[in-house]
Amino acid sequence: MTLVLYSFIKKYYVNFNLNICIYHFTGMVSCISCVLLIGLFVMQHRGSYKVAFVFPPVIILWLLTIFMIGIYNIIKWNPKVYQALSPYYVYKFFMLTGKDGWTNLGGVFLCVTGLYLFQN
Repeated sequence: MTLVLYSFIKKYYVNFNLNICIYHFTGMVSCISCVLLIGLFVMQHRGSYKVAFVFPPVIILWLLTIFMIGIYNIIKWNPKVYQALSPYYVYKFFMLTGKDGWTNLGGVFLCVTGLYLFQN
């Protein structure tokens, strides 16, 4: 996993002189992955109850972190994204596209949820 991430970063970001950051980030990902795996193996002998007890707070922390990073980036880089929440733009979209708009909306929903593989 780390090798794939490293090769992706190296391939696409080498032109921006971020080599030092790339090496630092790759080492950090490896360390975090190792700590998580060792932690899971250490907790394994105590039973799945202990692992299941720790799992929800970690997931909640992860989701809150992603949410806060997303809000920060929207505010910093493109605050106009919030216009998408306005019902006016939804109404305007469906007036322009008609029935095809619902088909597009269904396709977007399937792609976002990952169910596009089951689409015929």
